[in-house]
Amino acid sequence: MSQVPHYWTRPFVERFVAALNESAAFRKAAANFSETIIMRCIDTPAGKDCSATYRFDKGECKSWDFEEWDAPSAART
Repeated sequence: MSQVPHYWTRPFVERFVAALNESAAFRKAAANFSETIIMRCIDTPAGKDCSATYRFDKGECKSWDFEEWDAPSAART
């Protein structure tokens, strides 16, 4: 079994998006969902502040971005 990446890291976001897009059940449940979601975490266990942005179109994550900074960062304002 492969090791799951730590939360709030770029490898986790990559796996998360792939899992969403590969899930027929998720795509069906989110078929009418076309929005952008931004999730932010401050002071992760790795000492980072980070932000993950997901852009959905009809239940599919079409694009995403992940940014991280040393905590505390200017991103907190």
